[in-house]
Amino acid sequence: MSIEMMYDPKSIECLKNGLVPSDRTLLSEITVGMDTLSDFIRDQYLTDYIKRGGSKIKFVTGRQGSGKTHFSSVLAHEACKQNYLTVTFSAKEISLHDFREIYLEILRQCDIEHVLKGCAARIIEELGYDPDEIGEGKSLMDYLSERGEADAISRGEIRTALRSKFTRNPLLDNNFAYCCSLLTGGILG
Repeated sequence: MSIEMMYDPKSIECLKNGLVPSDRTLLSEITVGMDTLSDFIRDQYLTDYIKRGGSKIKFVTGRQGSGKTHFSSVLAHEACKQNYLTVTFSAKEISLHDFREIYLEILRQCDIEHVLKGCAARIIEELGYDPDEIGEGKSLMDYLSERGEADAISRGEIRTALRSKFTRNPLLDNNFAYCCSLLTGGILG
């Protein structure tokens, strides 16, 4: 079987043009000599350093053709395997002198609404409810109202959970945490 038949044509075209393929299986197969570095990234950086609050933004620099994009793709692949949400972009696309532009690009790529819906589902579970029972198009407060449980105590528990996840989280920027808390509160109703 030819390589063209085994992999996505877009990835094959990338390889022909000297670019990193988008197919992660192909990326893994063509990556050689990086096992030690990949193991270090996975074991020391992804499973330890970041989870303890270490920096999540890294810049990779080097000469043209030195493997920066390949390395970044391998790193993103390792992070995805550990359920990290990853975004990648080039300094050719985004001006690095303005962190606002960097953060906007991160938000564009990560589908923040989907992420916050996941946070809302986690809060619902922590409060002892099943997010799947609530139903499509309904908020937690709608669900609690139907059950006669939308009282001040329930509202207080939701606010406490939002503070715990966001505004009291020392790993989040205060402004970002506040926005996330408000948006997730809106999702919860």
